[in-house]
Amino acid sequence: SLTEAAKIKSLPERLDFLLAQDDKAGALARQIIYGALSYAARRVPEISDSFVSIDRAVRWGFAHEAGAFEIWDKLGLAKTAAAMEKEGFIVADWVKEMIAAG
Repeated sequence: SLTEAAKIKSLPERLDFLLAQDDKAGALARQIIYGALSYAARRVPEISDSFVSIDRAVRWGFAHEAGAFEIWDKLGLAKTAAAMEKEGFIVADWVKEMIAAG
């Protein structure tokens, strides 16, 4: 699945593809991506109240193509939160409230 994912140029499409795989690469992608999203959401407002600042720190500090909240936005907030909970990851209460509020 990694070889196939590498052929996908669009980050959201590539991540969607990897997260859907039922192999070791998919399991690893879910652990890393969902773990990072869960952690970043739980650190608001401890680290920063600004999602942009957190995303910039991730992009600039780790040379990532997108920050945690940008990735979450690209994947779809509600869909990704549901997938995270299904995999056993904590979704911050404020995220659940935002989803419930539409």
